[in-house]
Amino acid sequence: MKLLQNLKIAINCLQQWPGCWAICGGVAACIYRKTPRYTGDIDIAIIDHAALPAVKIAQCVVSHLGNKPLAGWVTDQHGVLIKDQALVIGRESGDGSYVGIDFLLPVLPWIRESVTRAQKNDLDYGFARVPTITPEDLIIAKMYAYQGNPDRSTDLDDILSLARDGITLDRAYLADRIRSYSLLPAKNVLNALKLG
Repeated sequence: MKLLQNLKIAINCLQQWPGCWAICGGVAACIYRKTPRYTGDIDIAIIDHAALPAVKIAQCVVSHLGNKPLAGWVTDQHGVLIKDQALVIGRESGDGSYVGIDFLLPVLPWIRESVTRAQKNDLDYGFARVPTITPEDLIIAKMYAYQGNPDRSTDLDDILSLARDGITLDRAYLADRIRSYSLLPAKNVLNALKLG
């Protein structure tokens, strides 16, 4: 599978910059969910390293995968476009398939803390142990994205799946981050997470 092959290449490249990145997004969701779901891209949250800024590391890895690094922007949790570049995007196409990699830059407020916490949450991906954001940080990231763009139904599905799949969650941490990031989850989400 091309996604796994690209993940291995990206991880091997990223190991030059330890402590500044973590798997997030759909790949992390598939690791935690009981029922995996399709994802066509790899999402990696990244912060600056002492040797190189996050954006430069991301551009390096995307180029190493043979793609042209593209800049990307996203909305905040209120649906307002963030003015600073929030993503480095790499995409490939040609054989009818679509595989990509997105680096989420520390412009997004949840990135720094989740990447730092992920360094103590390295999970076995079959080819290496890889820092992966915690289930709580994944829920916060998904809430942030979904609140800013309610058309992202996969984010809502991931949140509800993590809530119902019996994963032990630090609910005090979740409640604190929901407040600090001004998130307004729907009542059904709060109930599913036992925060309502």
